[in-house]
Amino acid sequence: MGVPAQAAATKATADIPAAEPVSTPARPKWLLGGMLRLAETQPRRLLRIAYKLLDPERVRRVSRNPAQAFDWQTRLAMVSALSSLFDPAQNKSLGTDAAKLREHARTLLNRSMNEDTSLLVRDGAVESVRRILRMDPREAKLWKVPLETAFLDTRNHIEGEGLFIRETILTALREGSLSLSKKVRRAAERDANPQVKSLLRNWDTSAYDEL
Repeated sequence: MGVPAQAAATKATADIPAAEPVSTPARPKWLLGGMLRLAETQPRRLLRIAYKLLDPERVRRVSRNPAQAFDWQTRLAMVSALSSLFDPAQNKSLGTDAAKLREHARTLLNRSMNEDTSLLVRDGAVESVRRILRMDPREAKLWKVPLETAFLDTRNHIEGEGLFIRETILTALREGSLSLSKKVRRAAERDANPQVKSLLRNWDTSAYDEL
């Protein structure tokens, strides 16, 4: 995967106990409220569930199973809840392990942004990054490579026209005051989506040119 937020993934879970069983609702059920409560009161439990729920192999398996057609909603709720771990108001509940727990959250969001089979979940992970950057602008540099990797993902454009996730990614990069790599700039210039072209104009200043 080769991006900073995933560097710790292989050593990741020594401090996060084994994952709990995850069930998928048989019909749509919005779970964000419950997950936000977990983030506030039991952040380690939230991460245990997230590692199981967002596991790429599991995601591929359930995406092929019509009986689990609504699983994407649960994953979307989870990526939204993970961003709340970066709220400064959470420092007390996270305790001395705050940095370590947030690194786990970065790994999981990065994974969803770049590996989930659902466009809505991938876009939801980018929206979570936007919320994180609003809460803590110091996070910006950690997200540049994952965001650009997602922008270049071939699943996020069709026949040269970027899907809405590309607009969300460019918005996140701009809000983080991040420059564009030459590769991303060229891809955006070739994009047939007029909204992508419009967002690209935000970098039409030497301050955002990357050597």
